[in-house]
Amino acid sequence: MLFSEKHSQAPVLVPRQSSEVFKFYPRVINNSTTSFSPEEMQLLEKGVKHSLKPLHKTKTINSLIIDLETKISLNDTLVNDCATFLKELQVDSIDPGTHKIV
Repeated sequence: MLFSEKHSQAPVLVPRQSSEVFKFYPRVINNSTTSFSPEEMQLLEKGVKHSLKPLHKTKTINSLIIDLETKISLNDTLVNDCATFLKELQVDSIDPGTHKIV
């Protein structure tokens, strides 16, 4: 017999008593001498898949249109429909002078 009867039973899961959120690993480890504010740490902890709002709405949308056009350039109607949709899309952007959302 490979397993004793004691080991053949399914494990019993015990619910956590703490209201603390489990962290598998720390998201940010600061090995530099630079101190970050709580707001900066909160932004860094969002991870690499988080993106900031674009600085220039028009440049960003034009860049999207160009990228889209290179992918689907064989279908002019689809390109024009997508370009029109993107130009009319309401996208928040950041004012480079005030750093506020516009």
